[in-house]
Amino acid sequence: MKSKTVGKTLTLLDTNKSSSGCVRRFKLIGLDLFWYTISLIATYYRNQVISAEIMLLVTLRYLATGFFLQVVADFVGIHKSSACRIVYKVCKAIAGIHSTFIKMPVTDEAQMISTRFYTIARFPRCIAAIDCTHIKIGSPGGNQPEIFRNRKNFFSFNMQAICDADLKLQNIVCRWPCSSHDSFIFNNANIRAKFERREYRNYIR
Repeated sequence: MKSKTVGKTLTLLDTNKSSSGCVRRFKLIGLDLFWYTISLIATYYRNQVISAEIMLLVTLRYLATGFFLQVVADFVGIHKSSACRIVYKVCKAIAGIHSTFIKMPVTDEAQMISTRFYTIARFPRCIAAIDCTHIKIGSPGGNQPEIFRNRKNFFSFNMQAICDADLKLQNIVCRWPCSSHDSFIFNNANIRAKFERREYRNYIR
């Protein structure tokens, strides 16, 4: 049975597309983006007992707050095992469409990004900025979990991210333990090979 909280929230979502209360409560960027995400992943969840809207709300609640799955499940009024499956399915669906949004620029787009970098920092012939950051995870277990423990004493991936002049992600590599050096990650990334093959030479002015 759906909880009264979620029922009221869905009613509010349906009747007021710009509700700031729902945006704050569920840590949403905006309701337009919420409904757009629903349209992208809804095809994965036809004929489900739990609607795509509730599945997305459960997942966003879990990811945004870091609550235990039991807390998220109780909030919605479902079993913990259902919440676990929902989070997995929705994350998998979103990951499945990442290439639509996270991609390196081409042609005119790359030239505009290069112009933006020059406008912001007077940095010529640049279409991307790159850096690494730590993504916190639980203990991975296995034979060598300590290679994932960083200097701040928590487990993490060392993720390489590339973005444009407006901080829009273009490329992500998130599979190496935190003990991996930034240069090692870059040297083993496909994006380095693409630049060395000069695949972007025509887009940089």
